[in-house]
Amino acid sequence: MNISSPTGAQIHYTDVGSGLPVVLLHAFPLSSALWRAQMTTLTDRFRMIAPDLRGFGNSPPIPLPQSLDDYAADVIALLDALGIERAVVAGLSMGGYIAFAILRQAP
Repeated sequence: MNISSPTGAQIHYTDVGSGLPVVLLHAFPLSSALWRAQMTTLTDRFRMIAPDLRGFGNSPPIPLPQSLDDYAADVIALLDALGIERAVVAGLSMGGYIAFAILRQAP
């Protein structure tokens, strides 16, 4: 599935399972495929959401400079579009930095 962020980025994401929403943010230069095993295993207990950050996986790049705050805004826009007010956010490497940027923008 895809959404458009307020910055104009198209964000591809996977949304499977039900229960407490868990957002999985991948490392540079990977994609949400990094989390495939976890998503398959945990869908009976959690709603697993894994975006392809802009320019990675199935999300096309945009020709602007990009910051961690831009990536965070994309994830916040995704959660807003899905009607999710609270979620567990986990990230690996760059995804961890983005998780902290999300915390600063939308505590």
